[in-house]
Amino acid sequence: GKNEHGQIGDGSQAWRSQPTRVRGLDLPALQVVVGSEHSCALLEDESVWCWGGNERAQLGDGSGLDSLSPLRVIP
Repeated sequence: GKNEHGQIGDGSQAWRSQPTRVRGLDLPALQVVVGSEHSCALLEDESVWCWGGNERAQLGDGSGLDSLSPLRVIP
C-alpha cells in the first residue's frame, strides 16, 4: 500500500503490494494499529513503537517529523 510517509516501517517510502517486515522491532508485536499515514505496535515487553507520518505529533516523540522506522514512545 501507500508508504509516502514511511507508514509501512521498512525504512523506505516505496509503495508495497506485499506484506513487508517492519525494520527495527526486535520483539514480536502483540497488537498493531494503523492510521492513514502512521502505524504503531505494542510489543511483548509492553513498549509501544510508532512510525510514519507525524504532522500532528501522532508518533509521540514531540518532533512533528515523519519517521521511516519505528520510534519508541516514551510515556
